Amino acid sequence: MYLHSAPIADAAYGCSNDFCAQLEKLGLSYLLDASMGACLWDADPRPSLPPSQGKTGRPQMVCQTGSAQAKRWKLTEFLQERFAKCVRKMVIRRTSQGELRAKVWECEVWVWEDRSAPPLARRLVAREMEGGEIKVSWTKAPKEMSDEELAYMQGQRHWIERGFEDAKSQLGMADYEVRKWPGWHHHIS
Repeated sequence: MYLHSAPIADAAYGCSNDFCAQLEKLGLSYLLDASMGACLWDADPRPSLPPSQGKTGRPQMVCQTGSAQAKRWKLTEFLQERFAKCVRKMVIRRTSQGELRAKVWECEVWVWEDRSAPPLARRLVAREMEGGEIKVSWTKAPKEMSDEELAYMQGQRHWIERGFEDAKSQLGMADYEVRKWPGWHHHIS
């Protein structure tokens, strides 16, 4: 049950909570790379407005967490704490040189940065790359999707980047210096 039409994008889009919320409003499932500087909650923070102090003054507008179990983490610290304990080795896909294997971990997290907006429940997909670097993505994919399917989806960004590399090296896209559409169109043609 791969999501062939699901938006897949890099961290420039994945770190925008507004962009993710708009995709969710449209009813789209997505898988967007996460910025390693992001913060998350390991449980639903259940935000609420603090009780009013009296009848005078401005009303409270900033929500506070209402859950004692929810802890705010930096993404890097969250991965250091939990990735090695929960990771699973799996086959992502078959290639011409054998099976592509990876260490993958998937869990549910909440993103809540803007204290006036509601928290967004997401699934975090973390995969260890060949050099030991961990690639992290957010998704709002259906709960029925397996870890293998999510890891496969995350790996599809490779083909997008490969297309850019080929276009730069073979089509000369790295050499043009145009500023407007007609110039770009003439260069590429």
